[in-house]
Amino acid sequence: MRYPSIDKTLCAELVAQLVRGEGPSIDAQVTWVGSGDDVDLRALDSALEPFKAQLDQIVAGTVKVDKEVFEGQVAAGCHSLLAALPADVLDDRGFWRYLGLSKFWWYIAWREAKPISAGNAHTYTDASLSVMAIPSRLFLRGQAVVQDGDYGPAFALERSTDFWRSHVLRVRVGSAPRLTRALVRLQREKQMKTDPVLRPYARRLNRTWTNVVLHLYDEDEAYQLLDELYGATVLPPPLPTDRPAEEPV
Repeated sequence: MRYPSIDKTLCAELVAQLVRGEGPSIDAQVTWVGSGDDVDLRALDSALEPFKAQLDQIVAGTVKVDKEVFEGQVAAGCHSLLAALPADVLDDRGFWRYLGLSKFWWYIAWREAKPISAGNAHTYTDASLSVMAIPSRLFLRGQAVVQDGDYGPAFALERSTDFWRSHVLRVRVGSAPRLTRALVRLQREKQMKTDPVLRPYARRLNRTWTNVVLHLYDEDEAYQLLDELYGATVLPPPLPTDRPAEEPV
C-alpha cells in the first residue's frame, strides 16, 4: 500500500503556516511511501464530518459538550477505520503527521488552542510522543477500550484529561482493554481526584503488573481487583493496639 508521509522538518514548517492561518496545501507536499494501491481515507473523511459540524455548534455556543467526552467520541468514530490499515502504515510517524495536518487540524486548533498560542504546536503534530500527537492519541484511546466493537468507555468520563493521558495511555493499563474498561467503570463510581487519591492509586496499580498478568483478566475480574486496590489506597491502616503482648505460658 502507498500512503502519504511528512517528515519532521516539513511538518514544523507546515504547522507554522497553519497557525498563521495561511492554509498550505498539505497533500501537495507529502512524500508517498510504499507500493501498490494508494491508501483510501475517504471513509475517515466521512466519519469526521459530523464531528466537525458538532464542533461548529460547540464553538458557537449552541451545544455544550465536555472536551474529554468529545475527544472520546471522536476517538470512537475513527479508531476502527485506522485500525484496518496495515501495520507498516500505522508504524510510520510520518503518516500520523500527515493525518494531523490534513485530517485533524480543525480539532487540534480547537482542543489545544492554549498551548498552540504559546508556541507549542509541535507536541500535538510531530508525532514524537504518540500519546500527545492528536491522531495517534485518538487511536490509542479507542484501542485502549474497544471490545466487540463497543467504544462506550472512551467517552464515559467528564473532566478526565489526567486520567486518560497519565494513567491510561502513558502506562501499561492502556494496552489491556478489559482492564481499561474496568478502570473507567471504577472511576465513574469513585470519582477519584488526581490528588490525593488517583495518583497514589495509579502507582499501586502500576506496581501490580510486577507479579500479576493483568491482560488475562476479564472485565469483572479486573474490576474486582481494581476495587480492592482502591480500598487499600483510601482506607487508613489499622491503628496499633496499646494492649501489651501476652506473657508466654
